[in-house]
Amino acid sequence: MFKRLETIWQADPYVAGTTGRDGTAPLTLEEQHDWVASIQLPAQVPAEVVRSFDTARNAFLYAWFSYDLSALAEGQAFRTVELALRLRLGARAHPKDTFAPLMEKAVADGFLKELAGGPPLALGLRMMRNDRAHPSSTVLSPALTLQTLELCAAVISQLYASP
Repeated sequence: MFKRLETIWQADPYVAGTTGRDGTAPLTLEEQHDWVASIQLPAQVPAEVVRSFDTARNAFLYAWFSYDLSALAEGQAFRTVELALRLRLGARAHPKDTFAPLMEKAVADGFLKELAGGPPLALGLRMMRNDRAHPSSTVLSPALTLQTLELCAAVISQLYASP
């Protein structure tokens, strides 16, 4: 819902109903900032990827004011993973490769390790990305959006962990 000017600095009603650290009081802007500020990419990640990921982090931060920005944050985080994959794979990343083939190449090249006991990483992340990319009435909590950002950061960090 588009906010009226006089309510622009107030928490989104959905966020206002989400509890913060103490489990009883509403989530504060400071808590949302602390959550997303704790997600860092390693120094060896290219600046272009860091800038793209910071866009996702900022969208999540501003989702405190407008919950709808959570979807933008997740979408940007997944786009950042794709950017990181393309840069890391270099010439092996064909311009027409989509997300899943890029993930599969990164696993095959040893840049990414499979998750123990879970679905193949390429499949799992692709399914998650596709789920978030299609319109739905599902409402995700700020904590779930944060987990998506954490997962994307972990994948990017792993991509650039080895030379």
